[in-house]
Amino acid sequence: MFHSDDPELGRWTSDHTVFVHADKRVTPDRVREIAGLAGAEVLGTPRIGW
Repeated sequence: MFHSDDPELGRWTSDHTVFVHADKRVTPDRVREIAGLAGAEVLGTPRIGW
């Protein structure tokens, strides 16, 4: 996403956001760990079915 942190593009930001699909068996802690390895962070709560 360019200039948004919302998949529906409802919010403008000056940053870019990457959305990552994770299998339902992956825990939120593991997702945060993986994001940290890339120098990134998890911005919100999980979204089901997107």
